[in-house]
Amino acid sequence: MVLADGRLINANATSNSDLWWAMKAGQNNFGITTHITTKAYPMGAVWGGLRTWNASQLDAVSDAFAEYQREGQLDTKSSVIPDLVPTNGTLFITLIYFGPVTTRPKAFDAFYRIPAIADDSKAHPNFLDLISVGPPQVVPRFSYGFSSLYLDNSTTYRDVMRLCAQQSEKMKRVNGGTQVLIPQPISKTMVDAGAKNGGRPQTLQPRAQLWMNMSWGWNLAKDDAYVYALIKETYEKVDQLAKSAGIVRSVYFLERCLSRSEGVAELWRRELQADEGDQPQV
Repeated sequence: MVLADGRLINANATSNSDLWWAMKAGQNNFGITTHITTKAYPMGAVWGGLRTWNASQLDAVSDAFAEYQREGQLDTKSSVIPDLVPTNGTLFITLIYFGPVTTRPKAFDAFYRIPAIADDSKAHPNFLDLISVGPPQVVPRFSYGFSSLYLDNSTTYRDVMRLCAQQSEKMKRVNGGTQVLIPQPISKTMVDAGAKNGGRPQTLQPRAQLWMNMSWGWNLAKDDAYVYALIKETYEKVDQLAKSAGIVRSVYFLERCLSRSEGVAELWRRELQADEGDQPQV
């Protein structure tokens, strides 16, 4: 890395380890990364593809996420990449299973039980062949954010996605307005692996959780203020709903913050304080 004072340094588990730890969440807030040494994993045959539903099936897809997180995600070879687009009435999920399987993996049963309007999932010779599928970004202005929840065994996932779909109606008022819901199920094993490989700057408790990522796209600069206000309003409503269910856990994604008055330093202070005082909720 090149630091602000011009020094070129190495940051790893034994040298400048505090900076290495912080870079896991801060990225370009600390310097310019010029070289990275990272773990690599062999990639052979995979199963997967894009499965598509219409917006009227949002409740069923929400329930499938909760079931996958409770059961399917225990198979650590499985992964899902969702793109739920209520603004145009389409729900996409890319299913990925790392392994040479030739039939639908049981880990995805919750999704396969929902009748789809399209499905191109199949065996692929390698991962690169699979990741060529997926909906493209088609608008020039773009923003996104996260809200984090603990795994819930009731209908809170469904309620959160309904709320986001309702907010998407407001996005239709702007030129090219698009909202994409990307609920990311995070398993306890993923959190444990992060801790094992050098720690986790985000204050993640070792338990199943959902990171509700929402991406927002639009065409014109004149709509910026309206869209940013809508983003803020939506996340406040999601947090209120999660708090009422007792499953909210704020995680600061410090490398992905919108411009805000507190600044990155203040967000780091909050995150470190939360790390010291947070206790797992049962």
